[in-house]
Amino acid sequence: MALARGDWSWVTQEDQTEVGPGRVMRALKKVVPCAVLALTAVALPYLPGVTASAAGLVGVQVGLVLAAALSLIPIEVAHRENVMSAYTNASRPNP
Repeated sequence: MALARGDWSWVTQEDQTEVGPGRVMRALKKVVPCAVLALTAVALPYLPGVTASAAGLVGVQVGLVLAAALSLIPIEVAHRENVMSAYTNASRPNP
């Protein structure tokens, strides 16, 4: 309708969506901690001084990967803590 009246202002307005550094920085803030956790899980057996047993080392690696995955999922902190505590309880050795 506005175009029929000769009003081109809405067509020539610039798009106000966020692009550039703000959007990239937000993405990096989510991806970098996840990548650090995942890379730590992969590099853990190769670090000098790490002499944990195979089962213990795998448990730590799984915990790091789980934390990395949970850092990417947009869930509440309470739910994230519930998942991590369930993993901690499940990974304890039985007496």
